[in-house]
Amino acid sequence: MKLNSLIWIGIFSFVSSVTFSMDVLTLGTGHYVSVESNIVQKDKPVFVLLPGIYRALDQRDAFIQKAIKQKINFISIHTSLHPDSIKEIPQNEKPYFLNKKITAKDLAHEVEAIIAYYEIQQPILVSLSYSSVISSELAQTGKYPLVIETAPMIRSDESNPSGGQLTDFWKNYLAMIPAFGSFWRDMYLNQIYTYYWTKELGDILYKYPDFKTADQQSLLIKSFTALSIAADGFDYSKQTFSPDVKRIYILGKSEDENRFELQKKSILRYQQETGHDKNVIMLDAGHIVPTDAPDAYVKTLKQLL
Repeated sequence: MKLNSLIWIGIFSFVSSVTFSMDVLTLGTGHYVSVESNIVQKDKPVFVLLPGIYRALDQRDAFIQKAIKQKINFISIHTSLHPDSIKEIPQNEKPYFLNKKITAKDLAHEVEAIIAYYEIQQPILVSLSYSSVISSELAQTGKYPLVIETAPMIRSDESNPSGGQLTDFWKNYLAMIPAFGSFWRDMYLNQIYTYYWTKELGDILYKYPDFKTADQQSLLIKSFTALSIAADGFDYSKQTFSPDVKRIYILGKSEDENRFELQKKSILRYQQETGHDKNVIMLDAGHIVPTDAPDAYVKTLKQLL
């Protein structure tokens, strides 16, 4: 594993003056992961901040700025499928994810490689929305006794249940085709997620204007499609909850009503299976808790230590 240290300029218009460093880890040809690290005391626990669907938290976010000022140990990971990592792939290297189907386990293995690289002895996983897919995989390993789940995604179709039901119908139907069922199922999923992220491209480019060419923008669509496929069919509530892994849930009081109901049902099942019952409700937050209530989120993580 190779590490390059680069200087980045904040690209969101409201924090365009922020300059910060981000480490770029090379996991293989065409396989790069950008990480922001702030490990000030190696003998203390380190928060391993996992990303949302669009990107990880970094110094574009008030929460990270405050965490640095308060000398909180953390690393914040943009997976290899996120824009801040993709832009590090040299032009002469083919992105690895174009050659294989990426799974949640693959993303979890990236996180473990990064934890090992930084020699973190006491990692505390902190998910954010989408990355409950990753934290769930890591929790099953039994290596992480404490996981903080922030506004966890419970189902991959939670923002569009009816659309999810239709998708499930067709992918299950296609999967039953003799001999080539799995091929047609994967083709179908690739089509529908490519269509979705093509529609979302304008919003993504507003945040990542460096992706100027058609090839670069096509790569963005393919990477977000891969992220979606990695989470397709995910159901947080159906995993096995071990009492040896303590999960603490941080939810926003102003969360989307459908998501909040799914979160509550899943947390209840977790509590019934493990006997653990630590939850935090952030009064001034919606779905993206660290952005909505950065001061309260920093305070909460410090208290949980």
